[in-house]
Amino acid sequence: MTDTTDEELMLLLKYGDRSAFDTLYERYRAAVLRFIWRMIGNLHTAEDLAAEVFTALFEKRGLYSVQGRFSTWLFTIARNTTLNEIQGMRRRLWRNVTYLADAGDGRMTPLPCASSVEQAVLRCEERDRLNAVLAGVPVKYREILILHDVEEMSSEEIAEVMSVPAATIRTRLRRGRRLMREAIERGRPVDAGRRTD
Repeated sequence: MTDTTDEELMLLLKYGDRSAFDTLYERYRAAVLRFIWRMIGNLHTAEDLAAEVFTALFEKRGLYSVQGRFSTWLFTIARNTTLNEIQGMRRRLWRNVTYLADAGDGRMTPLPCASSVEQAVLRCEERDRLNAVLAGVPVKYREILILHDVEEMSSEEIAEVMSVPAATIRTRLRRGRRLMREAIERGRPVDAGRRTD
C-alpha cells in the first residue's frame, strides 16, 4: 500500500480495510506526535493524545469524505484533541497548582546528530532554549508556528485545519515569529501577560 494515496487509504479504511489504518498510522504517527508534543511540552501526555487522535480517526472513518487533503483532516482532529487537553490542563492547574510542575519531566530529548559531544550538548541546549521560548508563545500563535515551520503545512492548509481565513494565519504567523524573535533577543520566554493582538 506504499503507492496508495492517503485519501485512497482513508476510503479503503472507511469501507472496512483495517490494513489501511496501519499504513496511515505509520505515515503520520511521528508528525502527529511531534505536533502535539510541541503544543503540550510533555512527551507522555503527547503520546497519550496521539493515541486518542488515531482512535478518533478510526472511530470517525465513516465521516470522511474526499473534499480536501487527508492530512488536513487528521491535523484538525489532532488540533482539537490538543486544545481540549490544554483547556483541561488549565482547569486542573487552578484546582491543583502542582499538577503542571509534576508533569514536566516527560520532555522528548532525542540526541541530535553531531560530530562531537560538545556540539551535541550545544545543540541540545539550543533546542531546549527554543522549546522554552516556543512554550511561552500563546497557543493561537504556537500552533501555527508548529504546523507551518515544523510540519511544513501551507497557510491555506493551516487555515483549513483551524477554520479561519488564510490571511489570519499569515498574520498570526508573522506575530508568532516576532514574539519568538523578541523573546530570544531578551533571552527569556514570552511574557504571557503581554498583549499580542
